[in-house]
This record gives sequence, structure tokens and C-alpha cells, in this order.
Amino acid sequence: MALKDNQGFTLLEVMISLAIFGMTATVLLGLRNWDIDTRMFSQNVTIATLLVQEKLVEAELAVDGPPAFGVSTGDFGDRAPGFFWRQTVSATPLTIDVREVKARVSWGQGNEEENFVLSSGSDEETETADAVEAVAYYLFEQ
Repeated sequence: MALKDNQGFTLLEVMISLAIFGMTATVLLGLRNWDIDTRMFSQNVTIATLLVQEKLVEAELAVDGPPAFGVSTGDFGDRAPGFFWRQTVSATPLTIDVREVKARVSWGQGNEEENFVLSSGSDEETETADAVEAVAYYLFEQ
């Protein structure tokens, strides 16, 4: 009686295939996590863009007159939890009443004071969170 060739896999072949499967699964899970992070970031950018447009429209349609010069901050409450705004109104060099309105909406883990920090030694603002910013110029009749 002749012996048949063994048709099964060797232990080495099984170990190599499991190692390849493990590396592939790790890469695929990493890509899935990256996809989730990217989706969440793009969703936050979309929300922040709509909110920053809202702040500019509020400044433009101010019922009680043009917005006061200076900086104001706040949050959106229950409408957009975790989003904070900062609005800066400044004069322009024009002789007519044109005001520059900068609105920035940020989001992140901290509160509004942590999201907007002045860097030491300069007047430039440094964001500690992700943010969307827009600038508009409005002519207000006197």
C-alpha cells in the first residue's frame, strides 16, 4: 500500500497567513478610525461655517444700531453645544461709518476662554481649538 501525500497546511503556512491577516486587519481598523475622525471634523466645519455666517448676519441686521466697537464672546447654548464665538468690531480708515466685523466660531474640549488665547508679546490671536473665521465690512447709516 502506497502512502498518500499529505494535502493539509503546515503549521508554518498557517502562522504566516494569520500574521498577514493580523496586519491587514490592523491597517483596515486604522483607516476606519481615520475615516470617522475626518467625518466628524468635516461635520464640525459645516456647523461652524453656518454659525459664523449667522453671527455676521446678526451684526448686519442689528436692530438697535451698529454693533459696538470691541470684542465680545459667547456660546450658542443648547443649539450648538461645544461651539463658541468671538466677534471683533473695529473701525476702518474710511471717513464714512464702515465697520470691520470679524467673527470666529471654534469648537473643542475647553470653554470659550481656552479656545481664544492671546499669544504673549503680540496682538495676534492664537486658537487652541479648531475654528472657522469670516470677515465682513458693513456700511452703517448714521
